Amino acid sequence: MLNWEQDVLPVLEAAYDAWCAEAQTTAALGRSEPWVTTENVNAKLGRPADDAHTEMILKHLESAGYITAERDVRDVSLEITFTERGLRFVAGWPGSPEEVTVSRLLAALEEQVEVAETPEEKTALQRALVSLRSVPSSVLVNVLTRVVTGGIDAVT
Repeated sequence: MLNWEQDVLPVLEAAYDAWCAEAQTTAALGRSEPWVTTENVNAKLGRPADDAHTEMILKHLESAGYITAERDVRDVSLEITFTERGLRFVAGWPGSPEEVTVSRLLAALEEQVEVAETPEEKTALQRALVSLRSVPSSVLVNVLTRVVTGGIDAVT
């Protein structure tokens, strides 16, 4: 059985590191999307180029929707790129425009904590951040959507 922390996550992170390095080359060559091979991932992990364990884990990551994988033209290795789900996990990409709004709200509050003029203001903002972080993001998304779209009447 594969252990996420010990087996899978190191492969996913190594694949992302290799993918980021390849993105530089991809852009320079005018291609649209970086792809990396099993050999690239194994090099990042310090494993032999044809390590079967890495390939097995990459196939599981593909099945789980983290990467897209295809056999290379030599049929020797997998060529992989990241899906949106994979980028959300390894690079912190937001999943929806609504989640971006929640992230921006929290970031704005963090900035306000840093520039608070009084200790009381700083404490209040820190408490608000702690409280908002404890609310499921789906709830925050619903509330913010209602506020922005006028679905909540102003209290006077």
